[in-house]
Amino acid sequence: MFIRPIDDSTPTAYPFPVAPQAIRELLHAQPFRPFKVRLPDGEQVPVPTQDHAQLSPTGRRFIVFGDEDRMRILDPILIAEIEVATAAS
Repeated sequence: MFIRPIDDSTPTAYPFPVAPQAIRELLHAQPFRPFKVRLPDGEQVPVPTQDHAQLSPTGRRFIVFGDEDRMRILDPILIAEIEVATAAS
């Protein structure tokens, strides 16, 4: 899995077992920075606020809420990349 800033800076590689922990850290970061998860098929799922996502206590399911309370239930192991918004200057 890769985590990289949305501004296309050099990616930082994270070994696949820490995927749930990386998501948990992003969700609890202060200040929160919006991010997108990219799935293996190239689809991107945006997480604009902390209220839009929840990671299960075991880290095996990542739920992302979208428009009109639609939700996606994702397996963190299948996340190919995370793009994090850069901090506002």
